[in-house]
Amino acid sequence: MSDQKKPLGKILLKRHSVSAIDLENALTESSREHGRSSGVPLASRLMSRGVLRQADALRGLAEQFGVPAIDLERIGIATADLVVDEAFAKRAKMLVFYIDAARVLVAMESPDDTALSSELAVLTGRAVSPYVALSLPLHRALEEAYAALRARKTMYFGRHARTAEHREVLLDLATYVPQVGASDDGAVFTGENLREADETFSGREASPSTVGREPIAGASDGVELDAMLEEGARAFHEKRPADGIVVLDDAVKRFPRSFRAHYQLGLMLGQAGRLHEAITALDTASALDPTSYSTLKNLALLHEKVGFLGRAVTVWRSAMEHAPDERTRARIASHVAKLSDREM
Repeated sequence: MSDQKKPLGKILLKRHSVSAIDLENALTESSREHGRSSGVPLASRLMSRGVLRQADALRGLAEQFGVPAIDLERIGIATADLVVDEAFAKRAKMLVFYIDAARVLVAMESPDDTALSSELAVLTGRAVSPYVALSLPLHRALEEAYAALRARKTMYFGRHARTAEHREVLLDLATYVPQVGASDDGAVFTGENLREADETFSGREASPSTVGREPIAGASDGVELDAMLEEGARAFHEKRPADGIVVLDDAVKRFPRSFRAHYQLGLMLGQAGRLHEAITALDTASALDPTSYSTLKNLALLHEKVGFLGRAVTVWRSAMEHAPDERTRARIASHVAKLSDREM
């Protein structure tokens, strides 16, 4: 993330989100005219004047900060994920809106506040992924989400959320990512990705020494797992992600130590556009087999797709260590250099 952020006004002009006249008027308006303090963010001023759409504001902020932006009016939050003390959360203007085994996703007005992110990482014992949020929706979500927690509700939904949707689906729909060029190492979730991974069809499981895991036991279990994976792979190639996800989700529940089950589930979730769930599945697969180039490659591409360029760089570097040949390593090194330039 850059220490020298590009002014939001220039970004919005470049994106044709506002006119030069509307931007100039918003920049020069006096706080007395609207009874506001002079600290009202530019995006909020433009939106209040009706000259900037919320979606365009979020896209602009994502580009300015180099992290994803989140529309808090369209997400669902499990109140069990509100692990930060309410008073502290409101004072820091930060809202934890999603937690899984490895990550904490947090909405902030200032996602470049590394001290705050570090404090949250220590508190939760997880990696922190900051998102930028608009000021008013963040304030409203903080009030309403913690009110839901006090009322012992299990979920809080933003005012424009589709409450029938799963919260991971809502999260993907509500996320705006910084614009990034296409990867030099191929698209995510093609048939070639699945076919090229010899791990997927070799019958090999993670070794007993890998991250405290062990292979499944019993020949009958192996036959049953192979049948489920074959069914999942067929659904993948026939582009039936909903069917494949049902089968593979059952596979990872019944065979939690199976690298192949988690890997294929990650690809299938990616094909379905459920990117955050896909990241979690591939993170698990990578923990089961840290040497799998195909897993690391797809995980890096996913991080790029959801806007976490810094994390993508880290995973690409791990992938480079396990790349199949020098040509591939050179391509990854070139791609990492381009991503790193965007972070500086």
